[in-house]
Amino acid sequence: MTDRESGRSRGFPFVTPESPENAGTAMQPKGQGLGGRHLIVNAARPRLQARETA
Repeated sequence: MTDRESGRSRGFPFVTPESPENAGTAMQPKGQGLGGRHLIVNAARPRLQARETA
């Protein structure tokens, strides 16, 4: 996924956990870092739902 204005990567990875427990564990450490970058892990939502809540 890229930024519309700059064309640079926005750094959005998508992963599929092996189990629901792993998904919950991955979303718990808010604000962790990896390789000097700040990470925030959220569950993906369908596009329509994301627009309605924004």
